[in-house]
This record gives sequence, structure tokens and C-alpha cells, in this order.
Amino acid sequence: MPGFTPVENIGIFQQPKVAFELSHATRRTPGLRHELPLINDGYRHRLHALHRLRAVAKMATAKTLVADIICGPSDVTRPIGLASAYVNAPKSPKSLALNLSESSVEASYWHAASNMEEDALEIGTQAMRLLAKQAVKLNGVDENEDIWTLTLSNDATKEAVCEEIGLQRVNMTPIFIDAEDEVTRVRHLWRAPIGEIIRSTTSA
Repeated sequence: MPGFTPVENIGIFQQPKVAFELSHATRRTPGLRHELPLINDGYRHRLHALHRLRAVAKMATAKTLVADIICGPSDVTRPIGLASAYVNAPKSPKSLALNLSESSVEASYWHAASNMEEDALEIGTQAMRLLAKQAVKLNGVDENEDIWTLTLSNDATKEAVCEEIGLQRVNMTPIFIDAEDEVTRVRHLWRAPIGEIIRSTTSA
């Protein structure tokens, strides 16, 4: 079973160890440089990983995002990835270009178990549902706002996660989507009201 720890709950003396584990995890995550190149570059080197982790914790404390360290699945104490959702963000050309409101929630996650289909499906569904609940409960996001994510056209596992939690595919044919994240491959956009994702959690 995977475990999740809010980034802002990681003590300052624990941060270097967690950053080291995340740095190691990026090297064990297949295709990360194509799916999330900024994440891959930001966490690949240990020192950069520590700076990025502290920046994420600062944003979580300021309520501009929710973020959780992903641990497990075999060792629930070992960090293997990160799930995050941007909330209460300023008006973004990215959101407008995707026909999303500026209050919509952008969710994503990555982890080193992505090549283990069953574990990856469980981690992904739990991570996305947790982000939805935290965005509403901790950050006051309206349940009618959309939560959205992007998937590469060949990522069947993340597509299965989206379908499992109730996200709807917006573009049936994968297209290039400029989300200001340096991804050059074609992707699908998925979206749904965040309240629907939360209700799917209680009924699952």
C-alpha cells in the first residue's frame, strides 16, 4: 500500500534525506524526462532536489498548492515520488489557452513504480483523489471548479487512473498542448468538477 505525507509536514532536518530519495527516484522513473521534463531536471540532482522540495513546502504553507510525498508501495517509509496540485494560482495564460477557469486545479504526480502496472494504478488513483480532497478541505477550492491533468498519448496507466476517478477526456485525438512545462509530445487533456472526484472517492 502506498503512503502519502504532506510536504509541509516534513521537518527541516528530514528534508535532505527526502530530497536525496526523490533525486534517486527520478532516475528510476521511466519516461519522466518526456512526461515531466521540468520535474526531471529539478529533482535529478540532489542539491537541486533539496531547493525544489523547500520551495514546494513554502508554496504549500502559503496555500498556493497542495503536495504530498509518495512512499511505498513495498516500503511505506521510502519516498518514491510526488503528487501536487496548484490552487489559488494567479490568472494563467496556460489555463485560458486550455479553456479552463483561472481557479481550476492543475494536478499531477510521478513516482518510481510507474512500470509496475497494478501498483501504479493504485498509487495514481489514491494520489489524485487525495489531491482533490485536500484542495477543497485545506485550500478552500469550490467543488464546482475543475480539476485537470495531462497525459501522454502512450500512457495507458495514467489514462486508466483518469477514467477510474471520473475525469473526462477532452480531446479524443492527442494534440500538442502548450502548458508551459516544456513537454513537446502530444497529449490528452482530462477534466471534471473537483466535487465529482471527491464523491467518487466516497463511493469507491
